[in-house]
Amino acid sequence: MKTTGNLGLKKPDGTDIVDIADINGNMDILDTAVKGAQDHAADAVKHITAAERTAWNAKASTAAATASAAGLMAAADKAKLDGVAAGANNYAHPATHPATMITEDATHRFATDTEKSAWNAKASTSAATSAAAGLMSAADKAKLDGVAAGANNYTHPNHTGDVTSTSDGVTAIAAGVIVDADVNSAAAIGWGKISKTGSTLADLATRSAGDLTSGTLAAARLPAIAGDITMAAGAGTAAITAGAIVNADINAAAAIDASKIGTGVVSNAEFAYLDGVTSAIQTQLNAKETPAGAQTKANTAENNAKVYTDAKAWQKYRLTGDDGRSLAISGADLNNLTANGFYNGDSLKNSPDGTATWFYIEVQCHSNATSYVLQKAHRLNGGVNSFFMRTKENNVWGAWSADLFQSVANGKSSIASAISGKGVAASGSDDFGTLAAKIGQINVGGRKALSNGWQVMASNVDAPWDINVGFTPNLVHYQYRIVYGNRDIYNNFGYYDVWGHGTISKFSHGYQNWSIAANGYMNQSPGVVFSLVSKNNSDGSEWIGLGNRDKPMDFNAMSKIGAASPGENTYITSNGFHMDYGYNFRDPGPGNWAGVNWAAYE
Repeated sequence: MKTTGNLGLKKPDGTDIVDIADINGNMDILDTAVKGAQDHAADAVKHITAAERTAWNAKASTAAATASAAGLMAAADKAKLDGVAAGANNYAHPATHPATMITEDATHRFATDTEKSAWNAKASTSAATSAAAGLMSAADKAKLDGVAAGANNYTHPNHTGDVTSTSDGVTAIAAGVIVDADVNSAAAIGWGKISKTGSTLADLATRSAGDLTSGTLAAARLPAIAGDITMAAGAGTAAITAGAIVNADINAAAAIDASKIGTGVVSNAEFAYLDGVTSAIQTQLNAKETPAGAQTKANTAENNAKVYTDAKAWQKYRLTGDDGRSLAISGADLNNLTANGFYNGDSLKNSPDGTATWFYIEVQCHSNATSYVLQKAHRLNGGVNSFFMRTKENNVWGAWSADLFQSVANGKSSIASAISGKGVAASGSDDFGTLAAKIGQINVGGRKALSNGWQVMASNVDAPWDINVGFTPNLVHYQYRIVYGNRDIYNNFGYYDVWGHGTISKFSHGYQNWSIAANGYMNQSPGVVFSLVSKNNSDGSEWIGLGNRDKPMDFNAMSKIGAASPGENTYITSNGFHMDYGYNFRDPGPGNWAGVNWAAYE
């Protein structure tokens, strides 16, 4: 019986016996195929909408943008754009422009031709010389500053010896009293030249002692003092007690010991604290910060920092806990979770599986309102990696959808199992390239096997026939023949020739057989002639070609496939088919044989 090329529906010919099971089988195949097509067409996950296709086609190419085509921005273009100021244009300043477009101000003026002529007529900036006027040099200015007003070019005559001036009415300086060496720049007037007995200097010693109140005397003029200093009491002056301050206290190598100052309770180390003080210590202490003042300044700084920070562009909404980890929401109702963030918890209401399973939850809320929200859920534990999503649209939550394989390993195992089910051995440990190659090995058109003529079975055997075709067939066509040659129990010159053909499928079995005996007929009236026309299978192979037979033939009715038991039971096995036609060869001879000619289709 022929079958359709796609679904394998049975197509009975005019000579085929039609079983209601064939029709029911066709209907079951059609029902399954139509239901699968309906489910596939209704699957919104596997198909895209026209709007989605239009939106995706309108997206930019992933190629970099050029001067003639839009695209992604290249890194070099982004760096160039970052270096251009906001609002910049492609302005090019002209090489020349009229002076009238320049506006004068207090420090920038135009010079007229008259002004330039006047300036050109002014003196040079070169220093003046004895031959040409010019600017005064610094050396000339210093020399001029050293000349007294009204000075003339007088040259005083040279003198030898002591100077005596009589003509100008000045009292003469006696010879030998002060000579040149006494008044030149390198010498001072010697003490021996000053008379203390003259009318003006006689009282020099007395007046020096009585009038001296301040000043610095040369060390040579002071008497040498040894030991402690004792000053006799004088008018308004108290004596310095012997032993109070000694030489060691005031010489260049020592400091005054603290015990000799005041009550002696301030140590030298404490006096060292005053080293470096440049102003009144109490004034400096009064200027130091107080606790209250410091707190006021700290409060002001904190407030200024908050105002400054809040004015900056930064993420002001907390998406996680303060430690950066997910927010715990165990027991929460996910229908009420609309705030952006990262969460985890168990026993969640309206979760993807509705159980106490732990989940990681991510939430994205629409910028306008909480009426549009996206939620994502990941299994937290249990050894199964799974991912779910759902959306809230116009305040209505949609159903959760499982959007990914539970895991890559599980997905590979499922694929390998499906491949093995198609007759090609595969394992979940195969890589994806190997699995793809094995998918290509699946025979999508179905395998077939042919006996290519009579497959002769053992003679003189009363046993069933099991034919191995190498796979589990869905359809088998066969011919069988059993021959007793030369001699027969009915006569000594005739023969017994049994023929048959049929079709086996997984649903039913239809067969015909006929016999030719020595008496010329079997269950038919003598003289009936049956002519069987050749039958061609769908692949072009010829099956029944017995031609015109001159003996009567017997046709048995179709029977269902039965279990393997004695009798005429024919059925498909896991690697071929079984025929329960066993015959006893009553008088074995060299011409006795049995065989089957078959074609099996997967």
